[in-house]
Amino acid sequence: MNLKMTRVIREMTQMELMKRSGVPQCRISHAEKGYLHLNAAEKQRIEKSLNMKDSIDWEEKEK
Repeated sequence: MNLKMTRVIREMTQMELMKRSGVPQCRISHAEKGYLHLNAAEKQRIEKSLNMKDSIDWEEKEK
């Protein structure tokens, strides 16, 4: 499951994820579209904010 699918299933907007994770909304958006690869610290903060661990396919972009 990619980042966007995970976020939508959790019924969270990019802004809400930004507030919870501290990762800027523009970086979340670009990561969801496959334009940018988040660093390890950002991935960890997002996974924690979404209550996920090793379930996000970081290489799969939005379809």
